[in-house]
Amino acid sequence: MHYLRKHAVGRTIKAVKTQEDTIVYGKVGTSASEFEKAMKGKKILDAKQQGKYFWLEMDTAPHPLMHFGMSGWMKFSNDNTAYYRPAKAEEAEWPPKFWKFVLELEGEPKCEVAFVDARRLARVRLIDAKAEDLRKTSPLKENGPDPVLDPDILTVDWLAKKLRSKRVPVKALLLDQANISGIGNWVG
Repeated sequence: MHYLRKHAVGRTIKAVKTQEDTIVYGKVGTSASEFEKAMKGKKILDAKQQGKYFWLEMDTAPHPLMHFGMSGWMKFSNDNTAYYRPAKAEEAEWPPKFWKFVLELEGEPKCEVAFVDARRLARVRLIDAKAEDLRKTSPLKENGPDPVLDPDILTVDWLAKKLRSKRVPVKALLLDQANISGIGNWVG
């Protein structure tokens, strides 16, 4: 979220490149060409997240909602966000390997944003709703409260009540996104 806010928020998308992928786009009901058409020329107003999902709040609907799966990542042409550094300069190619879309942003500094996913477990969809209603729209509404966004809901009392109401191992309850948004295996 930090890098999206740092480099993309407040800027207009000058051009969009996509690669058709029936798994990354199609499994959630959109296509690369629909994504490309919907994003070009729009202004990015904010970048938000709930649990494992994140989205760009655009000046008009639809808004792109994304999930990284297990290996997805956002890369920026003007800022290295990788958790490892390429050994050779050739490995720092642009657009990066396994890209699904690249957004070219207007203005300075020159910046392109790439969504990459080598394993194709990520998902990219368009949500046609008001920005303020995104958390009340599928698939976000099916998720439980987010520990960061909903501290007034996710309290010790709430968690104790939830644990007493289920007959499953604690880790299984924590990993179920319908109970609590955003807890993955390594946190669980």
